[in-house]
Amino acid sequence: MLLLANALAGLGWALYWFLQLYSYVLIARAITSWVSADPRNPIVSFLYAATEPPLRSWSISEKPPPVP
Repeated sequence: MLLLANALAGLGWALYWFLQLYSYVLIARAITSWVSADPRNPIVSFLYAATEPPLRSWSISEKPPPVP
């Protein structure tokens, strides 16, 4: 039982750190959208590649899906 608890605690910490790092990536993407960053820059292209799929799926400009 202790092994399972430690495994779940480790998984929780890994998820926490992943989400923390991803929030920093999102903040960096927001900052690069305010300035005129060169899209051919490797860092800027990484930020866009890492954040575009989730941001595209959360777009509020599209019509929401119908509720069944």
